[in-house]
Amino acid sequence: MSMHLCTFFRWILRIVLTLVSGIGVAALINASCWSGYRGKLTLLAHRGVAQILHGSVDLYTCTASIDLSEHSLLENTISSMRAAFDTGADIVEFDIHRTTDGQFAVFPHVPG
Repeated sequence: MSMHLCTFFRWILRIVLTLVSGIGVAALINASCWSGYRGKLTLLAHRGVAQILHGSVDLYTCTASIDLSEHSLLENTISSMRAAFDTGADIVEFDIHRTTDGQFAVFPHVPG
C-alpha cells in the first residue's frame, strides 16, 4: 500500500473518531439526567377502562371473549372514559373516525 493511501485512511479514521466522539459528548451534555427539571407525571388512559380479552385477536379474525366479571365497562364508551378519570387518569385517548355520512364516531383502532 502506498504511503499516500495510508495517510488518507489515517485521516479518514481521525475524522470518523472525532465525529463519533463529538456526537457522544453532545448526547451526554444534552441528557435529561443532568437537568434539574422534573415535570409532572401525566397518566394517559388508552380508550378509557377496557375489558380483558381471552382468546385469539388479530387483524382478520376475533375469537376473543370479553371477561365481564371484572367490570361492566367497555372501551371507547363515555362510561369507561369517566371511570378512567375517576381512577386517576389525566388524559383519555380515543380514536375518532368520520363516517360516510359525514358524522364522527368513536371506534377502536382500525389498521390501514
